[in-house]
Amino acid sequence: VSHDHQFLFPAFIFLEYAVSSGSSSDGTFVGSWRAHQIVAEILSSPQAEQNQIIEVACGEDSVLRSRVMRMIASIESAAGDMSSEFSPSDSLHGTGDLVLRRKLECSATREVWTGQRRDDVSSDLLIHIFSATNSFLETTVAAFETGRCRSIEQLVSHGATPGGRPFLAFNRVNGVPIQQYLTVFTTSASQRGGLFDRIRDTIVQANASGLHHEALTADSIMISEIDGKPYPTIVGMGIHRLAFPGRPPSHHADRLAIDRILRDLEAKFGAARSSKIACLLPSAASCLGP
Repeated sequence: VSHDHQFLFPAFIFLEYAVSSGSSSDGTFVGSWRAHQIVAEILSSPQAEQNQIIEVACGEDSVLRSRVMRMIASIESAAGDMSSEFSPSDSLHGTGDLVLRRKLECSATREVWTGQRRDDVSSDLLIHIFSATNSFLETTVAAFETGRCRSIEQLVSHGATPGGRPFLAFNRVNGVPIQQYLTVFTTSASQRGGLFDRIRDTIVQANASGLHHEALTADSIMISEIDGKPYPTIVGMGIHRLAFPGRPPSHHADRLAIDRILRDLEAKFGAARSSKIACLLPSAASCLGP
């Protein structure tokens, strides 16, 4: 494993003290997923373009704008002390050789980094490094590897740092939160119905394979377009359980949460007309992606 850090651009640290161990608000890292994406884009863009990125990405969403501005205000340049940003003794070992780029979040339970594969500079990863290993790690990894639903983040690497901290690395999702997508694009009742069916199917499929979210919000549902059609990806599956292994599992929380989220979306964007029976079996083709 090589230890050249590849901090060829300024290094940054983001410390979000609002999220602390033992707090039920830790799910805010999912609720602010879009804010994290925006901040990551800002940090990798020329300074002259940063205000425009904020204007375009946040639009009229004052809550999102406020969160982004608070996150940016909390960022410290660590370019003068890179040794404190990334220690060679704590580089990642696992199923792939990964390079950490920027730290997006740090709390008592985990760190969230952007990164890449060392042998593929075009790769774009989101890496979760947890504070300690726990009994859920192996079963969570197995659920990702054996599950067949492709409408969740794809696990591409896992392992542990030399200090024993476990990590999971996912391909970063290229999409926008569902509420933003429905605001920008006009959809029919049948189109929304098909999209919502797929989202429900994804939760059923993921839960059946042993993956639970436990902190779902509308921002957990990212939408991209494939062949001109909206395609959902649920982000954050399995993360809450690894961050808080001491909490009792809630096996019904995801289905209750997704029903509430979709009802709220229907109330805002119009009723959705389902065109099929929600998939209940692990082999259901509609869960498998295009």
